Amino acid sequence: EFQLPLARLLTQYQLLAPICKSSATMCQCGMSYDNSNNALFGVKTATERDALGVFMMFVFLSSLLGDLTILVASIKYKAFKLHKIVVAFIQHIALCDLLIATLNALPNSVSAIANTGFPSLKYARFFFGRSLFIVSCFLVCGMTLGKLLLLKYPLRTASFSSSRAQKLCAGIWIISILISTLQFVLDKDAIFFQLYNSKSKPRSVAWNILSPIMTLLVFGTLNTVIVVCTVLLLLEARKVVRGTG
Repeated sequence: EFQLPLARLLTQYQLLAPICKSSATMCQCGMSYDNSNNALFGVKTATERDALGVFMMFVFLSSLLGDLTILVASIKYKAFKLHKIVVAFIQHIALCDLLIATLNALPNSVSAIANTGFPSLKYARFFFGRSLFIVSCFLVCGMTLGKLLLLKYPLRTASFSSSRAQKLCAGIWIISILISTLQFVLDKDAIFFQLYNSKSKPRSVAWNILSPIMTLLVFGTLNTVIVVCTVLLLLEARKVVRGTG
């Protein structure tokens, strides 16, 4: 009496085996047509995509308005009554933020609303996205350290010119681009792209060795300097307030 169910199971297995084998082959080759797991922030429905697109457009327009206001006010009207070093770092941070919004928030907004990506710009977006992220970390660290030095050594830093600060920021941009170029050259094939964004998994032996070193030197060191300088800056400002009081 168990022969009939067994025969049905065997028949179903014979029918489903070629389909399962074909699906497994497609998954191994990365030829999946299901983009449900490739959406940004887990967005799957059309309503959620439209809401995400509108939000990303709001982020882009806000960054565009704020960053352009900072740049115009500081460059054309000299509205910031701060030290030249601080003003230079603020200008470069605003420029970096504007580029991030243009290369990240704007394409994500269009991609979410149109439900499509930018295949022709995928490598450029990945390269400049990594570069700008590193630039922003260096600039925030440099501005925090600069504020501490200005407050602690006002006489020594009084002679620092705007051109010297601009050269320092330019060096930060160059170093950051070189770091991203190194990763891009050594591990270009490890980059894989989803519907709205891109990721990478190190595959080359050289980058597997360099990746933890670069992470420690760049992000670990910079974040440590930012935290330490912020604490010292607060302590130094407290001393100045007590001294003037």
